[in-house]
Amino acid sequence: MERIKLWTKDYVLFLWVNLFMNTGVQLLIPVLPLYATEVLGAHESQVGYLLGLYSFAALIARPLAGYSYDNFDRKKIFTIALVVFGVLFAFYPFISVFAFLVVMRIIHGVIFSFTTTGASTIVGDILHPIRRAEGIGFFGMTQTVAMAIGPMLAIWVIDLGQYSTLFIAGAVLLFTAVLAFRLVDYKSMKPKKRKKINPRNFFEKRVLPIAANMMLVGVGMGAIFSYVVIYSQNTLGFSGGTFFLLYALGVLVVRISSGRIIAQYGAIPIAIFGLGIQIVGLILLSMTNSTILFVVSSILLGFANGSIMPSLLAMIFDVVDHKSRGAATATFFAAMDIGIGGGSIVLGWIVDLLSIGEMFLVTGIYALIPLLLFIFYVQKDYRNKVQSE
Repeated sequence: MERIKLWTKDYVLFLWVNLFMNTGVQLLIPVLPLYATEVLGAHESQVGYLLGLYSFAALIARPLAGYSYDNFDRKKIFTIALVVFGVLFAFYPFISVFAFLVVMRIIHGVIFSFTTTGASTIVGDILHPIRRAEGIGFFGMTQTVAMAIGPMLAIWVIDLGQYSTLFIAGAVLLFTAVLAFRLVDYKSMKPKKRKKINPRNFFEKRVLPIAANMMLVGVGMGAIFSYVVIYSQNTLGFSGGTFFLLYALGVLVVRISSGRIIAQYGAIPIAIFGLGIQIVGLILLSMTNSTILFVVSSILLGFANGSIMPSLLAMIFDVVDHKSRGAATATFFAAMDIGIGGGSIVLGWIVDLLSIGEMFLVTGIYALIPLLLFIFYVQKDYRNKVQSE
């Protein structure tokens, strides 16, 4: 039997596309809370709205993004989304009021839904089904590398007082992604019959249980992305860039091996591991009062992210066919947007009442819910659907 190659030219090029794109995204997400509080004078409890409304904007646009990728030329739509995402970076230096920053994040969130839905859909097309789970794991690793490079670069730049340089760097990264994508020999498979614009075609019902699990997980992600930089620097005296470097290291360690484990044993054991580790990592982060606890909690949260995302995404692809892959991906990320967006806003209210550390403790206790949901319902529903295929 002929061995199916994983590391094809087009797959490797698309990994670079995803790396450049996500590094551009990661330049802004961790440091905009600092920009809002230090430059625009926003209160700490308000910064959750930056990520919250960004995520809700992405959520609203996800159905249209999924429908578009299932019914039109995927390559053209993804290229346009990358270009627009890069152009928007040019407007940030002119923002001087917090409300305008929120509006810009909403616009960016809409385009973000098209770039992320497109990337996850296209990589599923490029990969052979036999190597798909492993390939998605390495695809996720490019996000991990971006998660390490982006925040460190961003914090280094703002330490020099150069926010405008940061925004220019983001635009350059997105346009580099466009150039790299043009080199990918990817031909969109056009549907024989275009689906009518109907809300029922925007979402994929078969993946709703997995998506609901991702929504609950997203709350913890919202807590980290919105508040960990402020918590690290202002409360603990650590660099926010250090957290994301350790976090990315944790993701990288898990994703190096998770693809093959998923291919051999399935996605369920990896997902349960990640959901359990997320609880421990959030609780330890809330208790951090020493370097060792900070390091351990950062790496454990990286383990969680590196396990949950690729395993749930691989499960998504297992229960749908090619023509529904765009809607399935959009459903998955829309659910994540709800979790991150709603979590960021609600957790901002908790920060106003308690403290950031206590908020992380509350989030850690809450993270028991997605673990129990997965164990007692989602995995069983997934097995039944795979067996019925």
